Amino acid sequence: MKHPISVLLIILLSSSLLIADESQFMKDLVKAFPDMVQFQKYANDYCSLTPYFRCDYERNKIRSIHFYHVESLSGKLPDSISTLDSLETLTIISCPVEMELDFVNSLENLKEITLENVKIKGPVPRFNKNTKLRYLSISHNNLEGRVPTFSENTELEYIDVSSNKLEGYIPTFFYNTALISVNFSNNLFVDNMPNFERNTQLVKLDLSNNRLEGYIPSFNKTTQLKHLDLSNNSFIGNIPTLTNNLALRNLCLSSNNFEGYMPLFDKHIELMHINLSNNSFTGNMPSLSGNVKLIKIDFSNNKLYGFMPLFDKHIELKYLHLSNNSFVGNIPNFVKNIKLSVLDLSNNYLEGHTPSFSRNTQLEHLDLSGNSFIGRVPSLNSNTILKNLDLSNNKYSGHIPRFDNNVMLSALDLSDNKLIGNIPSFDKNTELKYIYLSNNKLSGKVPSFGKNMELIKIDLSNNILDGDSPNFGKHTQLTYLNLLNNSIAGEVLIYNRNVELIKLNKYLEPILKNVNSPVKKEILNNVLGYSYSKLLSTLFPEDELVEGKKESFIPPYMRNS
Repeated sequence: MKHPISVLLIILLSSSLLIADESQFMKDLVKAFPDMVQFQKYANDYCSLTPYFRCDYERNKIRSIHFYHVESLSGKLPDSISTLDSLETLTIISCPVEMELDFVNSLENLKEITLENVKIKGPVPRFNKNTKLRYLSISHNNLEGRVPTFSENTELEYIDVSSNKLEGYIPTFFYNTALISVNFSNNLFVDNMPNFERNTQLVKLDLSNNRLEGYIPSFNKTTQLKHLDLSNNSFIGNIPTLTNNLALRNLCLSSNNFEGYMPLFDKHIELMHINLSNNSFTGNMPSLSGNVKLIKIDFSNNKLYGFMPLFDKHIELKYLHLSNNSFVGNIPNFVKNIKLSVLDLSNNYLEGHTPSFSRNTQLEHLDLSGNSFIGRVPSLNSNTILKNLDLSNNKYSGHIPRFDNNVMLSALDLSDNKLIGNIPSFDKNTELKYIYLSNNKLSGKVPSFGKNMELIKIDLSNNILDGDSPNFGKHTQLTYLNLLNNSIAGEVLIYNRNVELIKLNKYLEPILKNVNSPVKKEILNNVLGYSYSKLLSTLFPEDELVEGKKESFIPPYMRNS
């Protein structure tokens, strides 16, 4: 054997070079992140840092890096990471580390890149040298500019660039036939969406919350598709046929400019969530009797008309939103929908008596406002976890029932009906924050609301209430009080620095203490009937009454369930 010493030197030199990159990287880590004491302790034994590194132990080469929610990882990622030529997996999630993505092209063995919610800025680089890349997630960062094509990444299965500031066109994935999941949501992408006909293995596609427009292409060949979300864009026209996408479970096309009739979904037996809200669909609501696995249906804010269908086969149904359409007739019985949590049928042309909800013990949000329901306010004693109830703008009559069993009730709106009698006590409803009973024929004294210390807004205006006003001096959360057009007399004590608007009668003396309030001068002069200077004299000397805008008291709680 020739030159045995030379051969031995070459072997030894090669062996030392194998770990030289890792050693330098660890030295740089110690300098970059001095608060990471583990790096200092295991700088020469980095393969023992199993939460963070996984190694090829025979060669002492780092194969994967994992940092999850490490607050001490604050600073710039060392450039020497680009020398880890055996690195296959790089995962950094929710760490305050700063980096640029140019280094990834030096790591040709990378198969998985997850850099989510870290401090990455600048453009998305080409990953043309990462030909083994299968998984790429760079979501929730500050990336800008256009997204390159991924034509060299033919093994790519998963890509997520959501929640950045990316713009331009969404690239085509003509050569990425292995793709399973694509998420480009919450960016600034424009123009038409690409065609995914060649991506026959696609299971999830999310392009929501962008600026895409035009018509939606066909999905006839993506037969494995289970999740499709194109919401909050500007797509137009009809929804293309989805008859070949029978694996669909989640379909969200809300907040676009779709029109025409809704397609039939009777063969999509796996469908669990469907949201076509905020479009211009017209016609009758399609029958969903075959979609027995449905959990959520949202067809609100369209132009649908006719009678509501039955939902007696949907025993899994939890969320039903059909508001702001033109449905007519009586509403169906929901006795079979025992899991129902949210029911919003507001702003239609529904009428008749309200059915019983005694079987819907999971009901939390009920909104039947803006219809023509008659009879008494339904008893909801069985709905013990009810939080929000809106029956306003109907034709309910009779007395207001007590809500003693609804101990979690947070918002109650019975305004604009024909209710009579006294306002009941709400002593059991200690979570109550909003109460609206205006525009009825309620009489008697205003209850004390002594146990409702969380109240934020009260509107009892336009009734025939009388007697002395209750003392609101302990309601420190109260920001809105409207007692206009009643016969209530006496002093009204408000003790809240954040009070925004009060409307009283000329019989009431406003006593505002500790107020730092954007109450309008014009409102005080014209509505209260008191001069601005007289009101100021009731304030503590150090307080000021400042200008501000009138805040709407339409309850927000039922608008975005």
